[in-house]
Amino acid sequence: MLVNIIAAGNKVQFVPVQTIYRTAVSTIRPLPDTWRWLRWQFAQRKAAQREILIAPSLAAKSFSAD
Repeated sequence: MLVNIIAAGNKVQFVPVQTIYRTAVSTIRPLPDTWRWLRWQFAQRKAAQREILIAPSLAAKSFSAD
C-alpha cells in the first residue's frame, strides 16, 4: 500500500514514534525474519498450487460409480 502511495506521486515522511516501554528491546531481526517469512510465503503458494492441481482429480474420483 505504501508503494502505491509513493508511485502515485504523494510525499511520504517518516517520523519517530515514542513508546512507553523505554527499556524494552526489539526482538525483530530484519534479515532472518524476512527470510523466514519468504520461505513461509513460498510454501503457502506451493501448497495452494498443489491443491488446485489435485482438486480436479479428487472431484472426479468422488463422482465415479465404484
